[in-house]
Amino acid sequence: MAHSYAVIVVQPDGYPHSAAFDEVALTLVAGLRGLGLQADRSAEPMPGRQGIVLGSNLLARCPMALPEGSILYNLEQIDPGSAWLTPGLLELFRRYPVWDYSARNATRYAGLKLPPPQVVPVGFVPELQRIAPQPEDIDVLFYGSINQRRERALEALIRAGLRVEVAFGVYGAARDALIARSKVVLNVHYFEARVFEVVRVSYLLANGRCVVSERGADLAEEAAFEGAVAFSSYQGLTDTCARLCADAEARAALSCTGRQLFTARDERAILKKALTPMSTDPAPHSAAPQLAPAYFQHSRPEVVKRANPAGLRVLDVGCAAGAMGASMLAAGAAEVVGLELNPAAAALARARLTAVYRVDLEQLPALPYPDGYFDLITFADVLEHLRDPLPVLKHLRRWLKDSGRIVCSLPNVRHESVLLPLLRDGRWDYADAGVLDRTHLRFFTVGAIAGLLQDAGFGLDGPADTVTTPASPGLKVLAAAVQQLGGDADRFIAEATVVQVVCAARPVEATRSEPAVLDDAWRGSKPVRVLLTPDVSDPADRWAPALDEMVAALGAHDGISVGVALPRAQIDSPPEALCAVAEKAKVDLLLTEAPHDAAGWERLFGGASLWVATADRPELT
Repeated sequence: MAHSYAVIVVQPDGYPHSAAFDEVALTLVAGLRGLGLQADRSAEPMPGRQGIVLGSNLLARCPMALPEGSILYNLEQIDPGSAWLTPGLLELFRRYPVWDYSARNATRYAGLKLPPPQVVPVGFVPELQRIAPQPEDIDVLFYGSINQRRERALEALIRAGLRVEVAFGVYGAARDALIARSKVVLNVHYFEARVFEVVRVSYLLANGRCVVSERGADLAEEAAFEGAVAFSSYQGLTDTCARLCADAEARAALSCTGRQLFTARDERAILKKALTPMSTDPAPHSAAPQLAPAYFQHSRPEVVKRANPAGLRVLDVGCAAGAMGASMLAAGAAEVVGLELNPAAAALARARLTAVYRVDLEQLPALPYPDGYFDLITFADVLEHLRDPLPVLKHLRRWLKDSGRIVCSLPNVRHESVLLPLLRDGRWDYADAGVLDRTHLRFFTVGAIAGLLQDAGFGLDGPADTVTTPASPGLKVLAAAVQQLGGDADRFIAEATVVQVVCAARPVEATRSEPAVLDDAWRGSKPVRVLLTPDVSDPADRWAPALDEMVAALGAHDGISVGVALPRAQIDSPPEALCAVAEKAKVDLLLTEAPHDAAGWERLFGGASLWVATADRPELT
């Protein structure tokens, strides 16, 4: 990894629209500096620095000698028919390494006989949050260039009586002032490729703005933004904008979710991954798949709404990084305990949830809770990742009250995004997210979901909620064929527009009486638990002088319980620093087989909200 970078924004003379790259340039510079690297914005290459070029399609109008190894960061939509994809630009894409903001874009490079790019999504840095709230006297704002399909959409909004503001060639503070005054900011695709404009939308979400976007051609790419952006068909844009303009509460909820989602996309982590050479060592067979930040940071408002967690003890199965569980706690849940296999996600979730345990669900793990302890168990897009979800559902039933519920979210494989490519082109293309997520091991239809729950001993609790997409013209053709085969055409169309099913279920049979309340500070009864894990075998370790100060600061709060984990050999003769602390504050002493026994540590810090490791310096993780 290089240690100094020049973020080069190509700026032809007399061309003001290079300012459209300002926010991405700001994000790159701040993200690189956040990694401890030297980075500056520039209009041309800087000696001794690796260049990251924004606006490489403008190089024909602003020629410059790019050093070998310069990175071309593409932020445009890849449409093979686009005039901007000139032979000269394609040659640059073959010569230099290319980053692309869009996974869907990346699939189109092969058709242009280009090497595959590295997908580098746009992330968040605090410097992006710079739009101050203003009185909202504009109903709908659209900014960007205009073509016929955009113009038609804007004219429909005006005919509906909405106050519409259109800005072209307006950037920086002047554009931000318009954004601040707008109830809704509209995103309409320019190209028929309909690639989701993540770059434009991300800046709006970072600043907590309400965004309405036309749906694109790739549901998987938009899946991470469901609940944060009001997606609509092209024909439904007017109704969606009008509804939100009239409902301030709905706008605020959408804006809040959008801000939470995008601020979790840490640009530093994205850049660190992008700039680190790929390892050639094969991953262990049992390693959990690494998840993209947006994938495991989604707060899933549709699941939280159906769960209605206020006052409940919740087991969040497959809690990922804890974004949904944090939303349930914010909605009044008494406690949220997470189960998660991915170690990086579990580490993040521990700072958000009541407790988190890293477990392999397929092994049917025992949980340190009494039978019937939880009021609610959630499975948000989890069951389809299991080899056999039925034993897992039956096993976890043990910890659910007889009067409790489960809430499940599952994708629908009968959705048209799967059926049409399969029948028309013979394609079954896995992706990074969506119905055909490459990590899915099981696939379900709407009817199969109910069957799975019934086999596990649950009955549906009311009708399912669905996330739907507009029906395409091709569905009518398929519906006619379904009718001719003896099927129900109306039901087919209804189910083929369902991309996600959210349903609740209750146990069919009672199995036990209600349990006693669990009384254990390390099993969820405290808002925050902190586990200190000093490496006492390291003579260079600096934990001892820091321990007294840390425990004193943490122990001063009634809502925090503190534990210290030591190897078994230390029990007869505990360290002097620990003895001194024990005289001043109440500290739970926890044991493990050895300081670096991974299994031993996992059993201990599974119930801690924060884990403080102090090998060479005190550090919260």
